[in-house]
Amino acid sequence: MVFSLNYFQLLCFTWGILGLVSRGAMWVLGPRWKAWEMEQAYSAERPPWVMAVILGGAALAGWTWYQVWLGHTPYGWIMGAAISLTLVKLRALLLRYDDFRVFAKTVLHSPRKFAALNIGVSAASVILILMGVLLY
Repeated sequence: MVFSLNYFQLLCFTWGILGLVSRGAMWVLGPRWKAWEMEQAYSAERPPWVMAVILGGAALAGWTWYQVWLGHTPYGWIMGAAISLTLVKLRALLLRYDDFRVFAKTVLHSPRKFAALNIGVSAASVILILMGVLLY
């Protein structure tokens, strides 16, 4: 039996699993996650990895839309639109890094906002996995 994934399934499963695993890590690590995120991931000086993520994210969005325009996968435009939304965060990391850090700190230190973020990301992650199974 041969098992293969098309591009959109791979994107759905990867993005969905990363979302769920990161939420699990946040829950398990608690305050240590928050400290790591603000001191390491989003340190006061923009870390070098940020530019690599910005370039990789932009390339991924471009490649996704290229796959959509090839037209081999029905509903591919849904993932094209979803991946395009990540460009908003990438833009903030590129052009407004300090403002993004303030936003991240606000969310991490507000139990209500932190819970809303985690619920939203968890729900989106489950939807992405279901899309990979049922839609693509």
